[in-house]
Formats: sequence, C-alpha cells, structure tokens
Amino acid sequence: MLYLPIRGEADVRGVFTLPLSFYVPVTHGVKICPALFTSDTLLTRGKFGVSVPAEPVFADKQSIDFAIVPAVAVDRDKNRVGYGKGCYDRFLADMDCVKAAAVFDFQIADGIEPRPHDIKMDYIITESGCF
Repeated sequence: MLYLPIRGEADVRGVFTLPLSFYVPVTHGVKICPALFTSDTLLTRGKFGVSVPAEPVFADKQSIDFAIVPAVAVDRDKNRVGYGKGCYDRFLADMDCVKAAAVFDFQIADGIEPRPHDIKMDYIITESGCF
C-alpha cells in the first residue's frame, strides 16, 4: 500500500511507474479503506485534498503485506507523528504487515514520545536511505 502525497509529503509516486497494482488509502471520516490502484485508475480529489480513485474498488486491509505511510515527523526509534487525527494508527493497529514511514531527512526528530495508541514503524525511508 502506498499513499498519494499532499502538503509537501515525501513523494513516493516514482513507484507508480512500475507495472504493478497496489492499494491507496481512501478516507471515510477518520477510517482508512484501501482501494486498488493500477496504471489505468482515474483519480479525483478526495477528503483533505488527497487524490483518490474516482471509482474505488475496495479490498480487505488484511490482504496488505507492506504499507508505506506519510508522516509529519519520525525518530530513530521508528516512532511516527502524523497529522493528529489517528487515521493511520487506527488503520494499522490490527494489521500484520510491514509498516514503513516515508519522510525527508529533515523530518527526523529526537525522542518522540509515543502515545499508547501510536503504531511504531518497522522502517523509516528517507532520501538518504532506510533504517
């Protein structure tokens, strides 16, 4: 699963040139639903200004084995801070998949104090590398 970037988020769209299909998040309230994305998928503007499939084909989130998510900030302990609504934390809470946050190097902070519901990432991906 990948996200379609907004507000200067790390741009993962380079993956879209690969001949793959994957899922992108579609938000309903504070709930994320994964929708199929292929090279033929037409996009429209959704909630929060995010591009979403115009005619989404939703899937069971348990079919996702790798999720790349956006973040406002991360730390070296792989804690993630989002926009504060908890959408991704709720979405990832009961999933058994690899979780990675994609950020720019300048978004790496020191000592983020996770809240009980925050989901820790397995990897952090930046323009300099991965940890």
